[in-house]
Amino acid sequence: MMFSENFIDNKVFVKKSRKARKNQDLPESARLENQLWLFLYNIGFRKLNCDGECTISWGKDNERLKRVDVIAENDEVLIMGGR
Repeated sequence: MMFSENFIDNKVFVKKSRKARKNQDLPESARLENQLWLFLYNIGFRKLNCDGECTISWGKDNERLKRVDVIAENDEVLIMGGR
């Protein structure tokens, strides 16, 4: 399985993304996505996607592609949420 390049554990980018995701002047779907992202950040996940355009690919040659809204990973679990 492969993830897009915006799924990172860089502290500076994750903190900037955290600040941007607190914006409440967004459509409801974006606010819900941000609430999930912030919840995962607040409970200790530090490897997260830094925008909503995250993709995963899988399969024999990574030929299958799926867009997801939130990806979070720690030492024990990987969480992906999308449509």
